[in-house]
Amino acid sequence: MVAHPDPTPYGGDAVTRPPWNKDCTIECERRVKCAVCEKPKPPIGRSVPIAAANGYCNQECPGYSQPPEAGHLWPGELKRMDEEDES
Repeated sequence: MVAHPDPTPYGGDAVTRPPWNKDCTIECERRVKCAVCEKPKPPIGRSVPIAAANGYCNQECPGYSQPPEAGHLWPGELKRMDEEDES
């Protein structure tokens, strides 16, 4: 994982997140396209909703486990976690 220089990528003061996400940065939401099928890769270790499954690279594609690697969070997930901490 590549560290992002700003520990609070969405601005403001540092927030309290679950321990498993406390060191996450905007880089953890990295989106990439598969080099083989050219579809976006889902976050590492995350399930794709059935309704969206055809729009993402999957394990049947030979490029699924090859670089480039996606982050492990969905885009916007850090912001939602931070907003939940404030409420």
